[in-house]
Amino acid sequence: MKTPLALCLSLLLPLSSLANPVPDESCEQIRTRITSQVGTLPKPDTELLKTVGSRQDCRFTSAEVYRAGFGEQPKAPYEPPRYRGHHGHDEDD
Repeated sequence: MKTPLALCLSLLLPLSSLANPVPDESCEQIRTRITSQVGTLPKPDTELLKTVGSRQDCRFTSAEVYRAGFGEQPKAPYEPPRYRGHHGHDEDD
């Protein structure tokens, strides 16, 4: 009875080492890759997003995660300010 249990455990031990791979890049190297992306990307960078998502220890901000996937956030188009009129109400009344 102990033999099948020992066999199963011996097969599962190598799989547990695959679950926690040793990171090959430091947090600063990943941040450098993120900041090197200039402009809006034509398609999302899924590889960098996977790297950022797998590194919880780096504590990336939401802005860094967005830039890793999509590049710089496009600026909002300029809209001139709207001035509200008094809708026919004069202060002289």
